Amino acid sequence: MWRALDTGNSQVYFYDPAEQSATYVSVDVYAAKQPPDEANQALLDQYSEALGKERDFNRDQTQPFDLAGQQGRSFKYGYTDKNGNAMTGMAITITSANTRRSYLVTLQALASDFDGQTSTFDAVLKSMKIE
Repeated sequence: MWRALDTGNSQVYFYDPAEQSATYVSVDVYAAKQPPDEANQALLDQYSEALGKERDFNRDQTQPFDLAGQQGRSFKYGYTDKNGNAMTGMAITITSANTRRSYLVTLQALASDFDGQTSTFDAVLKSMKIE
């Protein structure tokens, strides 16, 4: 059973404490200072730049992504972590025009586990509500 961990810093992690894997979903919340499309792209660019420091980093092209009835942007990525593990993930950004909040949602797992976690990732994403 997955659990939520609120870090207290506008970030929530969803994970399975019983599993010894690197599989998680993270949601970071930011105040948006730009229109939604611009805020989404800027946040993805910042995240891509941060990931770009990881060994063997690669990413797909940015694609449209719908989450909780909102239009956002996403890209899939991969890298090798400090322990030599191949990681795969997806970054999604959504900005609410109503609340002026941007959400960076990351789904990540060991590359060997990522495809097997699709149904869990989908369930977490479908449970999200954004005003």
